[in-house]
Amino acid sequence: MAGRGLLGKASGPGFTLAILVLLEVLSRTLGLELNPAPLYLAVVYATFSGGMAGGLSSAALGILYAAWAYSVPGHPFRFSPDHWVRLLTIAGAAPAIAGLVGFLKDRSDRRQGEEVRARLTRILEATVDLVATAGSDGRLLYLNRAGRRMLGLGEAAALGGESLGRLFADLSALDKALPAALRDGAWTGEVLLQGGAAGPVPASLVLLVHPGPDGKPEFLSVVARDETQRQRLEAQLRQSQKMEAVGRLAGGVAHDFNNLLTVILNTVSFLETDPALPAPLGKDLEAIRRAAKRGSALTRQLLIFGSRQSAHPQPVCWNRVVTDTLDLLRRSLGTQVGIVPSLAPDLKAVRADPGQLEQVLVNLAVNARDAMPGGGRLTLETANEEVDGVPGVRLRVRDTGTGMPPEVAARIFEPFFTTKEKGKGSGLGLAVVYGIVRQAGGLIEVDTRPGGGTCFTLRFPALDERPASPAREEGGLPAAESGGRTVLLVEDEDDVRAVASRILSGGGYAVLEASHGAEALDRLADGNRTVHLLLTDVVMPGITGRELAERAAVLRPGLKVLLMSGYAGEGSDEGAEILRKPFTDEGLLARVRQALVG
Repeated sequence: MAGRGLLGKASGPGFTLAILVLLEVLSRTLGLELNPAPLYLAVVYATFSGGMAGGLSSAALGILYAAWAYSVPGHPFRFSPDHWVRLLTIAGAAPAIAGLVGFLKDRSDRRQGEEVRARLTRILEATVDLVATAGSDGRLLYLNRAGRRMLGLGEAAALGGESLGRLFADLSALDKALPAALRDGAWTGEVLLQGGAAGPVPASLVLLVHPGPDGKPEFLSVVARDETQRQRLEAQLRQSQKMEAVGRLAGGVAHDFNNLLTVILNTVSFLETDPALPAPLGKDLEAIRRAAKRGSALTRQLLIFGSRQSAHPQPVCWNRVVTDTLDLLRRSLGTQVGIVPSLAPDLKAVRADPGQLEQVLVNLAVNARDAMPGGGRLTLETANEEVDGVPGVRLRVRDTGTGMPPEVAARIFEPFFTTKEKGKGSGLGLAVVYGIVRQAGGLIEVDTRPGGGTCFTLRFPALDERPASPAREEGGLPAAESGGRTVLLVEDEDDVRAVASRILSGGGYAVLEASHGAEALDRLADGNRTVHLLLTDVVMPGITGRELAERAAVLRPGLKVLLMSGYAGEGSDEGAEILRKPFTDEGLLARVRQALVG
C-alpha cells in the first residue's frame, strides 16, 4: 500500500528503499549515527494506522536486496548486518510516517470543515427568515429556528416523517412551485405558509433544486420571508390614498353644496320676514330650513373627513375631553350602556382641535351603542406610551358588542359605508373620526371579531407643553356703526353674491360688487371710493381670495379683509379671518362688525 507523505504523491516500496539507502550512505560518509528506536515506534504506529502493508513490502524488498548485496564481494553496499537492520527499519517506517502525516492533515481539514459548518448553522439559526432543506424524496432534513417558530414547532421537536408540504397552508402552491423548480432550478412566488395557532402566514418564497454529481436532484432548499407587516403597511397606504382621493372629491362637492345652502337658508329668512307671508307657508319654510341645516351638518362631516375643515389645534389633554364629554355620552347612550373611564394620571397633551376630539369620542361611543342593542359596557382608556422611542398618547374605546367580521372591518372608514338599516345612519361617523385623527397627525386601528366586541385604538404624538386652561366666556363684541361703511363684496357665484349683498344692504352698509378678482382690483384702484372692508370668497377662478387680499393691501394699506369659504382648502389662509359657508344673515353681519372693529 502506498502512503501519502511529504513527497505529495504515493511512493512505492522500492522508491522508498532507494531514497533511504541514499540517506544511509550519506550518513556513513558524514559519520552520523541513526538511532532506530523512534523508527520502531513508527512501525508499531503503522500497524494501527494502515501503514503496515507498506512497511512489510518495503522491508521484504530490502531483505532480498541486502542478501544479494552481501553475497557479492566488494559490493559498495556490502554493509554489516547491523547497518542493514537500521536501513530496513527506516525503509519499513517510511510509509508509516507518511500515513501519520496524512492522517494528521485529514484531521485538520475535518476540523476546519466542522468549524465552517458550525458557523453556517449559527447564521441560519439567527436569521429571521424561514430556511429549510429536504431530500429528493421531499422529506424535511433541516428547519431553522425562525421556521419552527413560524410553524409553531418546538426547537427540540424532531422532523422525522415531516414532508416539505408541512410548510404550506395551501398544498396547491407546492404543486405549482415544485415542477417549475425541477424544470428551471428555482421558483419564486407569494404563498401562504402554516402559521400554527396564529393562522396562515403570507410569505415570499424561493424554492431551489440542488443537483448531485450525476445531474439528478440531490436535495431541495427553501427560503421564505414573513410578509405580514409589509402587506399591512401596503394596505394602510392604499387605504390612505383612497381616503385622500375621496377627501378631495368631498371637499370639492362640499364647497359647491355650501354655496347652494347659503342661498337656500337666507332665502328662507327673507321669506319669513315678509309680512304678507301666508301662515301655512311658515311651516313649509321651517321644513326647508331644517333640511338645509341637516345638509350643512352633512357637508361639515364631509369636510372633516377630507381634512378640509379648518381646525384650531392647541395643546389638549384626552383626560379632559373624556371628563367633559361624560355627561353628554351618558345621555346619548342611555342607561343600558355602562361607561367605564380608565384615565392615566399625568397624561401628556396632544395637539388637536378640542371640539373635533369631542366629536371623535361621541362618534365612537354612538357606534359602540349601536353595536350593543341589548346593553353592555363601554370602556374609555387613556395611557402614555412609546412607539420606536417616540413618546405618544393612546386612547382606547372598547365595547362588548357584536363585533364585526373581517370583510366589514376592512371598510368601516369608507364614507357612506354602513351596516345599519336605511335611514339609521349616514355612513360618515367613522369616516369623520378617521379624518379628524389623520388631520391631527394620529393613527387609528380597529380590533374586532364577531361576538367579541370592538376596540378602537387612537395614537397621537405627545407634547411636552401642558394643555391650556379653559378660556373664560367673553362678552359680545360691540356693534360697529354701519352708516358710511363700504364693503367690497367679491363672489363668483351670482346667487351667493346677490344674497350677501342683500344682507349687507339690509344691515346699513354700502356695497360694491365684483364677480372676480380682476374686477375687484379695478374698483380698489379707483381712488374716488372709500372701501372699509374687503369681503371675498377664497376659491375663485383666476385670482384667488388670498391673492386678492395681498394685492389689495398694496393698493389700500390698512384695508380690513374678511374671507368667505366653503372649506379651508387650497388658497385659504388659516391666519386670516374666515367666514364659513353656509352663513345666515345674523352670522354674516356679526362677522362683518367683528372684522371692522378688529
